[in-house]
Amino acid sequence: MTYIPALEKIQIGEEATYGDGAVATIQLAGKTCRIDPHVEAEQVIDKRGNTMPAHVALVKRRWSEGLISGFLDYETARLWLNTMFTVDASSPHSYLAVLAGQTPGSLSLYYGQTGLLYKVAGVIPSSLSIKGASGEPVTFEYKFFGQAADAGASFAGLSDPAPVFVMGHHCNLYLDPIAGPIGTTALTDLAFRFEAMMTCNRKPVWHLGDQVPDSNRQGKWGGSMKLVVEADATRLGYINDILDNTIAPEGYAVRMRATDGSKILDINFAGQALTPPPLISDEDGITTVEFDLAPVYSSDATFLSCWGATLTLP
Repeated sequence: MTYIPALEKIQIGEEATYGDGAVATIQLAGKTCRIDPHVEAEQVIDKRGNTMPAHVALVKRRWSEGLISGFLDYETARLWLNTMFTVDASSPHSYLAVLAGQTPGSLSLYYGQTGLLYKVAGVIPSSLSIKGASGEPVTFEYKFFGQAADAGASFAGLSDPAPVFVMGHHCNLYLDPIAGPIGTTALTDLAFRFEAMMTCNRKPVWHLGDQVPDSNRQGKWGGSMKLVVEADATRLGYINDILDNTIAPEGYAVRMRATDGSKILDINFAGQALTPPPLISDEDGITTVEFDLAPVYSSDATFLSCWGATLTLP
């Protein structure tokens, strides 16, 4: 059978337990996918009295990595957030990077065309980036790992989706001192671009008896938040604050809020300006301030984290 890229589909199942390979219940739109299968194998170099490189080989471990990316929509944003943080099943969905770590949800991924498709169970992200700009749709990149890619699965009979994509004109940014409360000062008619890069540094784990990953372990949260905003007196004052600090870097609380009027997505962040912004930068001839912030724990009683999100769906 000839593979025709135009016939590709991407479907997602939400797993109840890690690696259960749940049947797909969601078909994605406006996204692309890449699956990188990994097979860790080793040739046995033995003494057979001949010059051949090997006669026997072993398969030790199998797993997958990959990327789902494209236009972010409100309805499926919970898939990426449920697996980045932990599952919140009801709206408003609330997410927070907690101090003790957390158990993320996991997905099963079906990708290809009918008769020629691949399935990856146990999909969990190692990073999630969301970025937007004035006049553009908001996009995302979901880097994941999972169990071995298997051929021969079947697509579910799902209806074509009709998603509401998150757009730049849906978005506003809030920028406040790290002491908070977060989401107080809106940068109305000032913000041009943002890029939120969340990393949880989770890794797959194998135990005896398993050739594919049976679980995962979380590392430290990381990433960055980048903002480009028009330079007004207040934001130019922030540059001076960043340059004048001699004890500790300047800290900020950031909220990105997107809404189409009925659905609301918030991305919350606390971070520090470890490097000063360029002086007198510009965006299409307009003087700007560029913030490049590294995540840090916020002791603001309304946050108590470095990353968080909420998603309200009607």
